Formats: sequence, C-alpha cells, structure tokens
Amino acid sequence: MSGKASNVLAIGNRILPLLVFPAITYQAWHIMFGYGQQAGTFAKLATKCTPSTPYTLAYTGIQSIDAALCPLVAFFDTMLEPQHSMPFNVELLTAALAIVPYLEAARSGRNILLELHWVMGIIYQKMTGAVIFPLYWMLFVVTGAASLHRTPRSATAGSIDQRHAESAAFTLLVAYILPSIAMLFARSPYTIAFWQAFPLWMFLAQRLYLAVRPACPRSGAKTVNAIYLSLFALSAVPHVYLLTPIVFKSYDVLVAIGTLFMPSLTPLDPKSTTFDHGVQDFIQWDGVLMLVSTFFATAWIAGPSIKRLGVLACWLTCSMALYGPGAAIAGVFWWRESLIRKESGRES
Repeated sequence: MSGKASNVLAIGNRILPLLVFPAITYQAWHIMFGYGQQAGTFAKLATKCTPSTPYTLAYTGIQSIDAALCPLVAFFDTMLEPQHSMPFNVELLTAALAIVPYLEAARSGRNILLELHWVMGIIYQKMTGAVIFPLYWMLFVVTGAASLHRTPRSATAGSIDQRHAESAAFTLLVAYILPSIAMLFARSPYTIAFWQAFPLWMFLAQRLYLAVRPACPRSGAKTVNAIYLSLFALSAVPHVYLLTPIVFKSYDVLVAIGTLFMPSLTPLDPKSTTFDHGVQDFIQWDGVLMLVSTFFATAWIAGPSIKRLGVLACWLTCSMALYGPGAAIAGVFWWRESLIRKESGRES
C-alpha cells in the first residue's frame, strides 16, 4: 500500500470518527432535549413525580436513586401505552443489539476502551441511546474493531472463544430479554424501574457466567452466529407482525408508517402538545438518531471497498423496510463475523 493511501486510511479510521460521532451526539442532545424543553414535555414530566403520584415510590430505598428513577419510570410507562407501543416496541427490540458491545469486549486482544461499554450503557439509560451510543461507535472505529476483518493478525487475535460466546448468549437472555418481557407483560412501576438498569444486569450476568464456566479455548463462532441470527428473528418477526395490518389496511401506507416512526422536524407547540405526544416524539427522535450513528458505524465495517459499501447500502435499504432496523443491523454484524473468520482462515 502506498504512503498516500495509508494516510487516507489513517484519516478515515482515526480522525474522521472523532468528528462524525461527537457531532451526532451533539445534534442528538440539541434536538431531543431542546425540542422536549420547548414542547413542554419535561415540565409535564416533572408533575409526574410529585408525592401524590403513583411513580413516587421507594424503588431502592436510596432517596437519590429513587428520585432519578421516578421520571424514567413515568416516561417509560407512558411509552408502554397502547397508542405508543409500536414505535417503542420496535426501538426496544432494536436495543437488543446492545449485546454487540458485550461481544466486542469478549474478543481476544480487544482494546481496553471497549470494556467500558457497560458504564456507557448505564449513562445512556439516563442520557438516551441517541446521545451516548455514537460515542461507543467512535471507540469501536478508532480502536480498530470496525476494521478487524481487514487487519492482518494472528490466528487467535480477534476471536471469541466458546466460553465468552456462551456468556454473551446467557447475558442477552437473562439480563435483557427476560426483563423486557417482564416489563411488557407484567407492567408496573417496579418492573419498569428494574429494566432501567439492564446494562448493569447484563454486565453482572456476564461476570457470573464467566466465573462458573470453565475455560474453553474452542472457537465460539457458531454460538456468535446463533446470537445474531436469533436477534434477526427477534427483531424481524414482531416488525412484520406489527406492520402487516398497516400495509393492508391503511389508505396511505407511507403516511401511516411515517406518523408512527418519524418525529417532528420542528419543536412541537407546547400549547397543543400533550405529555403523551411529547413522549412519543422524544422516543421517535431517540430511535432515528441512534440508527443514524449505527449506520455510520456499519460504513466503517464495509470499509473502503465500493462493492461492499454498495452491498451494505442495498441490504440496509431493503431489510429496514422488510424486517425492521434491528434485523437489518443484526444482519450486518452477522456478515462481519463471516468476514473476520474468512480473513483469519478459520471457518468454525
């Protein structure tokens, strides 16, 4: 590779992410919290945590934590109302891809910065995924994880052994899927409050599994593939189920889908905006902007190859419509795993 090409790649992999992803974080903060403030959503949210409301509870017995949980519980409880359930459920299923950082932290030879994922997860429960997740993707790119399949390395570098792959599957099931099911089907302030700490539960579940599972140097590639295929199904089936009635019953399908998933491009009028409407607009912005940062990250996975970028663009465009955003992203990371194994010469 020429020196000029090397310099271009260095800029693309080291400097550009430091510009792109913080810019997305800034815009997400400005739009979501700025629009929410102008629409009066946060002022209305504050009234949900007065002493007489059902959300002012002793969730942990620690006053400062309970005070922080109250608005989160009130906000999420509103999102679980039937009229808001579709966009929220889609984002909830897409968020199952929070397992990606846990898999990346399980790779041999990973950068220590990628092990801070659970701390960032706790923060984004308060600051939203749209604001915090771009910062994880920035680390994902600048540490070289995004280009792992294009980097010459030893046979074991970048691999995930069976023990760590199993720990990720266990973590996803026990600490994310089951709490999410409990929140959806046994809805109460307490189940919603418990769900808020899912990044911490995921970290603890993974540590627990690794503590009791004996070491297993065998490749965990098949288990990792099974995780991504399961995530694909977990996201695709509800997406198809939820959208099929809209496609066949709505007079204008695009308008109906846009109303459900697309936020307002300008601040809502505080005089005519209800708390429910403000919450829906906020969660729509959260979902859209989190996907924007994730799609940028997938561009680094495809790399400088025009062919791969074209394949990626076609896949995201078609799969988003047919299977939903969660399934589309799961497919990209499943594809990446195959590229990693191909580059290292291991077809496990």
